[in-house]
Amino acid sequence: MTVDAEELVVGDIVDIPEGDNIPADCVCFKSQQFMTNESGVTGEPEGLHKEHVTAENYPHNPDPFLLQNTLVEKGTATAIVLAVGHETRSGKADRAM
Repeated sequence: MTVDAEELVVGDIVDIPEGDNIPADCVCFKSQQFMTNESGVTGEPEGLHKEHVTAENYPHNPDPFLLQNTLVEKGTATAIVLAVGHETRSGKADRAM
């Protein structure tokens, strides 16, 4: 089923296709050639390879964490929502200190 990003809650499972913005802070548990552009949130100009953790890739320190409002440049992923709204990394970046 499709829901608006504003309706997501922690623990929801989301499918994230190429070309979409990531709707919440998530951790992916299934991915295929997945790359994100986090420049709007972290300032990192290069696309970042993201992959779920497996017994085989664990020693290579994979990055399964996905940040809200970042763009999927390539691939697909299935992820579990960890934070929404002002509790996300981008929500904290927007707040005045």
